[in-house]
Amino acid sequence: MYNLQSGIHRQRFPTRLTPKQAQEYKMRQLQSGDVLESGHAPKFLKGQGRHKGAITGIAVDSLNRTVISCGEDGKIKFWDFATSLLLHEIDWYPMTRIVGLRYHRNSDLIALSCDDGSIRVLDITTKKLVRELWSSSSEQAPLRTIDYTFSNDGRWIISACSDSTVRVWDLPTGHLIDAMKLPKPCTTLAFSRTGEYLATGLEGDVGVHIWTNRTLFTHVSTRQISEEEIATISAPTASGEGGAGFIDATEEVEESREDGQEDETVVPIMDQLSEHITTLSLVPKSRWQTLLHLDVIRARNKPKEAPKPPEKAPFFLPSLQQDNSNSTVPVTFGEPDPSSSRITSSALTSRSTASAATNTFTSHLAAAADNPSPATYHTLLSYLSTLPPSSADLALRTLDTSSPYPELLTFISALTARLRERMDYELVQAWMAVFLRLHGDVVVRDRGLIQAVQEWQEEAKRERERVGGLVGYAVGVVGWVRSGRG
Repeated sequence: MYNLQSGIHRQRFPTRLTPKQAQEYKMRQLQSGDVLESGHAPKFLKGQGRHKGAITGIAVDSLNRTVISCGEDGKIKFWDFATSLLLHEIDWYPMTRIVGLRYHRNSDLIALSCDDGSIRVLDITTKKLVRELWSSSSEQAPLRTIDYTFSNDGRWIISACSDSTVRVWDLPTGHLIDAMKLPKPCTTLAFSRTGEYLATGLEGDVGVHIWTNRTLFTHVSTRQISEEEIATISAPTASGEGGAGFIDATEEVEESREDGQEDETVVPIMDQLSEHITTLSLVPKSRWQTLLHLDVIRARNKPKEAPKPPEKAPFFLPSLQQDNSNSTVPVTFGEPDPSSSRITSSALTSRSTASAATNTFTSHLAAAADNPSPATYHTLLSYLSTLPPSSADLALRTLDTSSPYPELLTFISALTARLRERMDYELVQAWMAVFLRLHGDVVVRDRGLIQAVQEWQEEAKRERERVGGLVGYAVGVVGWVRSGRG
């Protein structure tokens, strides 16, 4: 162990002994030879406990008290960080050898990958085995775990195996709850700290594939799935590479709409437990955060330069008589490019869908203006919460900004009424931020709009101070209880 700043050697596990110390410890060990006969576990002495095989993993606990190491000798050793004494040892040899270690700080769990294809989970506090995760295979040889990681909350373990399959294990139940078979073996993976994304790298690919965590949007069952239920899917592709994946996905959405399936996200409705409690929205966090930063996302996705034609065309062009099964795109003359027509149709369809959503939002806004009541405001904002970020942004952009500003006043009044009900607090804040960014120049020119925004601001300030006071009171009570003065 070395100091990162000075580079000075600080510690060694186990500590190297001088010849005199080694002789003294040997004599002491001979004098205490009756320890094994009494039935008690032998105590590890200073300088003892070194691995007999290559070390394959090492971790330090969150309090810098214990160092955990594992090796190909099948042993897991727990060392005292300050004295470098061996505190505890777990021996799995010759049952298996350990090839990797991952540590999750918040839960104090370590996951150990073994050469028999299993992942074993240990609790470093109790030093007990809590889970064994096995990946079955039709092959005789056991699967090799290439890479694995904990989820941000320590509930899952995501592993990539040599059979090109990424598996998701639920630690509380020990079930395999999800798996996907990729076209190539996954060489590395990482889980984001916010729990929103999984990043994977495939063998032979130069890009990083990003997967979205579906549990943030919908309920996912924790039932055990079998190996036969593992679906073979392709890795995500960038929309800039021809846009084929984007076009195919658009066609699938249109087919589902033709079958009568709506594309709107159904937001669960939960009654407020008490009118004195501020209730947050059940809309996924990523949706209203995307709405806040939609302009930045569009600016980043905008191509920096127009596509350029190739400088030199290939000498041989595929003819119409050739079999097109091996060629990617057949070359035809005098006919329009089918991909361009598909892009045009998908673009027109997306525009028509957004226009329909805007018209529905406008009708709800007109009903709220004719009959201003909590019920009409609730219907208006409930429909707005079901819209995707792009459609919600378009609906707010198309608000009528002509004097005397009835739609703007109605929308501000609906947000103020929602704050008085103490519901959807963070969603109301996001909508107001987008509204002021889009129509702030109109608001500052009209006294009625300024008064409506000030009323909303006073209501938000009153609620913020109320919740802050309750939190401060609770923190004070907890601090008094923990101080032991009572």
